[in-house]
Amino acid sequence: MTRSFFALPNIFDRPAPVLRRIARFVGVGMLLSATACATVKPETTADTIIESALSSSVQLFTEREDGRRRTGSGVVFALDSDRSYIVTTAHLLEPQVSQKVFVALPGHAERTEAQILTVNAEKDIALLETVPLGATPVRFQGDARLGENIWVVSFPWGRRVTVVNGFVSQVVQANDDPGSITRGPISLIDATVSYGTSGGGVFNGETGNLLGIVRGYRTAKLSVPGGNGQSLSVPIAGETTVIPISDIRCQLKVAQLAHLAPEDAWASLDDSIDACPKVTASNPDTTKTN
Repeated sequence: MTRSFFALPNIFDRPAPVLRRIARFVGVGMLLSATACATVKPETTADTIIESALSSSVQLFTEREDGRRRTGSGVVFALDSDRSYIVTTAHLLEPQVSQKVFVALPGHAERTEAQILTVNAEKDIALLETVPLGATPVRFQGDARLGENIWVVSFPWGRRVTVVNGFVSQVVQANDDPGSITRGPISLIDATVSYGTSGGGVFNGETGNLLGIVRGYRTAKLSVPGGNGQSLSVPIAGETTVIPISDIRCQLKVAQLAHLAPEDAWASLDDSIDACPKVTASNPDTTKTN
């Protein structure tokens, strides 16, 4: 009798222990294969994080009737079919007089006029909208770990986009809970910033998620020898203040704009959107950067 070349061995004629060993071997192989497929993730590097942060960052310009001009930074946090939405600091727009606000993308000279949606001077948060920009909305992250690596993207002195590396030097402690000493909403970072950095995004160095925006920095005054009483204001390391995502999230809720950043835009949902604690890192000795 001629046997087909493609005929399979009749394994069912073999003893049961052999079949069980074969089944276990096949089952383990399929499990390992499925696990490997489930754990494969796109590689996250400093380059990819910076590229992502740049795609969400914008430069801001204000022009007032009296001819005064100011510059700042911002982050695109939402996008719909016909609008882009930006978060920045409220003090960029102070005093709140008649003025025009313009937006530019990194590396682009073209400016697009923006409209002011809401300003919260107490929290130092302003929300803007404009026609759709070629920008990618960020993902929010509600808390950070003390000492965690961060990147700051901004436009100091109204010039080219600048990236500064640093780490989280302080987080907000919830209700004096000792357990929250090392993790919580971001409050201070050690990255040195300067004028025009207000509103610049503070991005998690491992995930690229937005932890907050720069508010300002503390300075120390140093006398200049032979400077006829003049002094220099030098930023203090570890004392750059940040407006945390928890405050921004609350501002979106108060302004009835929370729907613009759906839940899948939040990398951390530990703090409920209904819970809006006062965690603004304000300080009378803080120099605002605009």
